[in-house]
Amino acid sequence: NKTRRAQIPIRSGFAIGLIGEMAGVLKTPKAKKAKNASAGEDAVCVFHPKPHMAAGPPQFLNGGILATLADCHAICTALATAYRDEARPIGTGDTLWYVTGNLNIRYTAPVPIGAAVHLRARVTERAKKKMTVECSITSGDTPCAVAQVLAIRVPPSWLANA
Repeated sequence: NKTRRAQIPIRSGFAIGLIGEMAGVLKTPKAKKAKNASAGEDAVCVFHPKPHMAAGPPQFLNGGILATLADCHAICTALATAYRDEARPIGTGDTLWYVTGNLNIRYTAPVPIGAAVHLRARVTERAKKKMTVECSITSGDTPCAVAQVLAIRVPPSWLANA
């Protein structure tokens, strides 16, 4: 399956210093890079945690950072799906935007610092103004978490002052 990079417009104040280029646009001096691509109906992402992102134990990624990664990846997946549903390239025409209505995450194993984090998201339910996105998170061969995000479409006016 050929993968392609998704270019989703993210405003400069979004997850600064944490996710960095989660969707390819946000750039800050402390930004951490994550690479997104699509693989069929799934959106995939690889993130490389740094030592300062540790939880209490210095060898594991902070759970809040993992939740933020899942949330951002799920919202970006909803955005990409909405643009695809409208048969237009991401970022063209009237801006489409989604926000988090609900985030549920179940942690199953700690994520080691220094190991790549793999996120795979898929829209499982959709309606006119909302989507449910499931996101699985692994490190190596170990399943580490599963998240479910309710993405709610908001009007472009939400971005007027961004």
